[in-house]
Amino acid sequence: MIRMWALRLLMLFLLAFCFCTEAAAQQYRAFAHRYGIEEGLPHRQVNGILQDRRNFIWAATNGGVARFDGRKFKVFNQLEDGLGGDRVTWLAEDAGGNIWAGCEGSDRWVSIINPVSDVVTSFQRFFKDQAGSVAVGNWMQAPQPLADGTLLIWDSEANGFFTYHPENGWRFRRIENIRDSKLVRITSRQTIWCVYQDVRSTQYVLAELALDGREIRKYPAHPGGDFGLLKGTAADPDGFFIFATGKTSARERWEIDGQGRRTVSAPRYPQMASFQYAKVDKGEVIVEFPFIYHRTGDLLLDLSQEFPDLDPWQYSDFLIDRSGNIWFATKFGLVLVELRKNYFQRLLHDEHASGGRGLACRGMLELNGQLFVNTESNFSGRFLTDLNTGVTQRLPGAETALAIAPGADGNIWTEWRLKENEEQHWGTVLLQKITPQGVPTGPQYRMINPEGGFIWSIFEEKADRVLLGLAKGLMVLNPLTGEAARLSNARFPEVEHAPFYFIKRDRAGRIWVCSSQGVYLFHNGGITDRFWPGGQGDHYLPYENILHLYEDAEGIFWLATAGGGLIRWDRKAAAGRQTQVIFRKNGLLNGVVYATYEDRHGHLWLPTDIGIAQLDKKALHVRRTWVKADGITHNEFNRISHCQGTDGSLYFGGLNGVTAFQPDNFYKSGLQQKEPALLVASAFQVLYGNSGQLENRLPELLASHTFTMYPDHRYLQLEFALLEYIASDRATYFWQIDGVTEDWELLNEPVLRLSGLPYGRHKLILRAQASNGVWAKNDLQYTLIIPPPVYLRGWFISLVIAFMAIGIWSWLSWRIRRHREEQERLEQEVERQTATIRLQTEELEQLDQLKSRFFANVSHELRTPLTLLRGPIEYALNDTGLGKQSRTLLYAAQRNTVHLQNLVNEILDLSKLRATGLDLKQEPTVLYDFVEETLSPFQSQAQNKAIALQLDYRPEPSWTLALDRQKLFKIIGNLLSNALKYAPNGSAVVVQVEQLPGNFVLRVRDEGPGIHPDDLPHIFELYYQSKRPESKAEGGTGIGLALARELAQAMGGSLWAESTPGSGSTFSLTLPAQERSPENAAPTARSGQYPVNFDLPEVSPASAAPTEHVVAARLLVVEDNPDLQTFLRAILPLEYHLTVVDNGRAALEHLTVAERMPDLILSDLMMPEMDGFELLEALRNSDSWRPIPLILLTALAGSDDRLRAFRVGIDDYITKPFSAEELIVRIENALRNQAARREWMESLPEEVSEPGESAADDWLLLLRETARQNLGNPQFNIDDLAERMGISRKTLYRQIRIRAGLSANQFIQELRLLQARELIDSGQYQTLRQVAEAVGLRSGDYLSRLYRERFGKSPATGL
Repeated sequence: MIRMWALRLLMLFLLAFCFCTEAAAQQYRAFAHRYGIEEGLPHRQVNGILQDRRNFIWAATNGGVARFDGRKFKVFNQLEDGLGGDRVTWLAEDAGGNIWAGCEGSDRWVSIINPVSDVVTSFQRFFKDQAGSVAVGNWMQAPQPLADGTLLIWDSEANGFFTYHPENGWRFRRIENIRDSKLVRITSRQTIWCVYQDVRSTQYVLAELALDGREIRKYPAHPGGDFGLLKGTAADPDGFFIFATGKTSARERWEIDGQGRRTVSAPRYPQMASFQYAKVDKGEVIVEFPFIYHRTGDLLLDLSQEFPDLDPWQYSDFLIDRSGNIWFATKFGLVLVELRKNYFQRLLHDEHASGGRGLACRGMLELNGQLFVNTESNFSGRFLTDLNTGVTQRLPGAETALAIAPGADGNIWTEWRLKENEEQHWGTVLLQKITPQGVPTGPQYRMINPEGGFIWSIFEEKADRVLLGLAKGLMVLNPLTGEAARLSNARFPEVEHAPFYFIKRDRAGRIWVCSSQGVYLFHNGGITDRFWPGGQGDHYLPYENILHLYEDAEGIFWLATAGGGLIRWDRKAAAGRQTQVIFRKNGLLNGVVYATYEDRHGHLWLPTDIGIAQLDKKALHVRRTWVKADGITHNEFNRISHCQGTDGSLYFGGLNGVTAFQPDNFYKSGLQQKEPALLVASAFQVLYGNSGQLENRLPELLASHTFTMYPDHRYLQLEFALLEYIASDRATYFWQIDGVTEDWELLNEPVLRLSGLPYGRHKLILRAQASNGVWAKNDLQYTLIIPPPVYLRGWFISLVIAFMAIGIWSWLSWRIRRHREEQERLEQEVERQTATIRLQTEELEQLDQLKSRFFANVSHELRTPLTLLRGPIEYALNDTGLGKQSRTLLYAAQRNTVHLQNLVNEILDLSKLRATGLDLKQEPTVLYDFVEETLSPFQSQAQNKAIALQLDYRPEPSWTLALDRQKLFKIIGNLLSNALKYAPNGSAVVVQVEQLPGNFVLRVRDEGPGIHPDDLPHIFELYYQSKRPESKAEGGTGIGLALARELAQAMGGSLWAESTPGSGSTFSLTLPAQERSPENAAPTARSGQYPVNFDLPEVSPASAAPTEHVVAARLLVVEDNPDLQTFLRAILPLEYHLTVVDNGRAALEHLTVAERMPDLILSDLMMPEMDGFELLEALRNSDSWRPIPLILLTALAGSDDRLRAFRVGIDDYITKPFSAEELIVRIENALRNQAARREWMESLPEEVSEPGESAADDWLLLLRETARQNLGNPQFNIDDLAERMGISRKTLYRQIRIRAGLSANQFIQELRLLQARELIDSGQYQTLRQVAEAVGLRSGDYLSRLYRERFGKSPATGL
């Protein structure tokens, strides 16, 4: 334990020593990077450097010319581009922007490069006729430009110089009395400095000459001496340096300023014999290859240490580019040196910290020139730095500390922690005040392993209330009593678990609290509002993890977030427009911003996870970002580790100490304020669809800034470069096309490919941001024109419109002419049609009279027979001597005669209503009495089905209305008939009457199966029948409901239905309520208005158990009509034992419990609950019930229904109406066939088993269909049928006997007779002979005899 504390003390001593020595900041920082063959240079030896007017860097190498854009090199050489040679020693740029490349020595040559089209041209071809007058072979030096771009080429052989300008051409000026001359410098005053030997004195002279050759001034060399050229720059832009030597004198360095004055000095490293010397940043920095040092002598950079293979003899050329970067051309590549002026001071920084991580700083506070810093790493505790002396001391007591804040009394609140043992995680959290000298004062507030963790923020609201932002929640401390309590809020429960990083009072006195769950307002000891992404209106923020809040002078809040960038929050703006997010597209390199502070110049400074960013508040873009290479302590900063001094200085704590700086220093002139880099287009290629070749179109684009993309252009490829040569690979690029992209799009590389652009004129904009956050000096803007195809172009559309106009004019002219002709013809036609209409009117009047007579005659003709039927029946019923059975049948006849009379009346009423309308005959009627009387005739029908027919009458019983009683009875009667028909046995039908303002509503509600939604809209249409395949065939004319609605509308009311399948239906009738006096009400009469109901004796209701008679043969009768049930009982012989049920479901229930199966089933087809088809399907799917013969009674005479019944498997069918004799014959035939089949089956050997029923039915259907297809052939016999079925004659006989109970001949005869009956019923033939021939019988007489025996009636009755 003692050793551990000793190690800690030693480490703290070393840290303090390191901090003291690091307090003084360096004024400059230099960084070097070398480009060689690996980066794309064509050769490692670089002989010359040039920066062109577009800011590209050009390098002359032994492998050709290389153009550098910061990311890659574009190479021009002899083999691929036609350069004069691969060894290039100098470069120059003329007034036209062309790059001149040349080589000195014995193989001198010059080539001209067009930097836009990348075309290389030889000097001779470029100048053609003028090339012969210029002696390229005498050029020993690179040309130098004058101020207007004119190139000056020194000719040492001719002792003069050439000048060239594209507008002026070539000129030559000879200098007299000189030899062995060299060009030194061209000044901005259009003068020339050169070195030559005076032929008269043989002495070497440094002279300044005018362009006309006049000598302005000269400096002779030392006796016997000479001059050595020094490549470099002086502090004065027109100044330069040169070496002067002599036989006896020491080597001197002369500095010539812009006025031509000379200053002599000794070289700093004379033994190095350097050929380069320059002064940078107004003489503050000296560059003397390979050294860069401060004017005070402090070495900033030794390139021979950075790159050991470099030495002074490796140097070739020197350049300071327009951004202030220094370039060296060497024999081992191109060296770039960035020189940065350092305005940052590093405190508590360890240059040699492992992994770059030293002291992790937290809370900071500047007070009276003292900087208090809390740290949480290496048990370092708290530090106090004197900003005036730079001396740092460690304050005693704390091992780890976070929050710090000023107190109202001038002292300082601070939190720290002590680990009293290794088991403690947080240790003991202490809160206490210290004096500005760092001395503890006042009581200590101890929290051992607090529930909320450590303290992130401290804010003294008033003397008795200090807010503490914990790692989990908020706490309020009363320093006067020492009491502390955690805040809880039911409205904001997330407060108890959120960390609170920053607390601040705004200009209006409100207290704002920043946390990971948003920003909160604190008022009167509690939280009152929350602002976060889930907030509505002005409580909305786009991000919730807020680390810091700053309010500027305009009341704008700036929120630093942990991942969401910087938020500008204008709370005075309208809801929905209060916030703006500053992030990547604004130049912010990272979304984690720890704090926001403003300087005196209106800019914001932001410590982030990638350096320190400076933001322009007005433009909302980052001006620059400083990283570790710029002199800050670390790229990553920390939460709550920031503050601003009283003098505006800023202190940002990170992972390795504190970065301190004064923002004012950044606005002073100097090396740091270099111009932003240019963004330039470096290549523009178009891919042609026809050839598949890429073509360079950059010259066209740069000349007009416009490009037209035609249909054969498959895509465009634009390459561009940000000519910022420091960390250029980390530059970012954005592009936008108006009308195509909604916002700026990010590019990962400086290449943009475009295709499929919409037609029209579009503006393409490109912008770039350097790695330090500085935006490019310019945006690239180009106009892209995408012409539409020919058929969409204006001239084509105009031409089409012109042709259309001519066509329309021609058509209109023709049309007008035709119209006139047609008008004349129509006038004649109108006269003719008028006469015809007159005639037709007379005919229609006659037809109307005929129609009226027709209705009268039809009524008479229909009613008269019904009268003659009804009268004799009623008369016969008065005979007291009638037997019980006869009286029962007469009652049924009378009942159905009345029903038929009502149907006739409905048809006639509906026809008359639609033809001429019905007159209303309204009488005062007591509504209750009328409804009760209307329900009375239906009680018997309801009782037969055990249905409860109920009346729910809600108005006053004496309520009297003017009603057409006859029409209202027809409406209610139709509704009740339908309800009783479809209501299941044992259910209820409710008639409800309700009084409404101005009218009344009558509802009839049943509990039947309901109406399908597809059928419901159509049930009031005339003759409508459901078309749904699952609907049951239950009969009905489709007239009743149609008539009921027509009558309701005629009475000024409405009728509608509501239904839910499976839950019943409700029909609602609404009629106007025209009230009358009860005294005037007419008595209710039944005669002639209501259907007569006769109770039929000995007819069991459908709900009762089946009626059985003790007879020989057992028949199951399935029929829902009580009258027909009575009729069948009366006409069938007594030897038949009858069981009668009223629907298919009841039949199945009887078969299920019956001890003995019936011998035959006689069934109706159209029945409620389960119709005949469903019953037939159930019988044929049962092994027990399938053998029972079945005869259908049906009113459906269509061949489709008969075919469907036969396919399912009936034995016979009888069409209603039928005679008793016919029915008895059919039943006897079916029973006889069934008996024969049973006897045959019993005679078979035991080993012969009957085939499966399903297979047997399929085989029998196939047999019937095969035989039916050949019935018309009189020669068709059993042998033919066996052959077509693919079996032997004997097998066919046996199978027919087994499956049909008939012999083979009887089977074919049965099929012929069934086919004959269908043909007779269809009415296709007029004679029996024709029918006999159609079914393969020899004569009509033979058919007549067989038909009578089979069906019990003559076939002639159907023809």
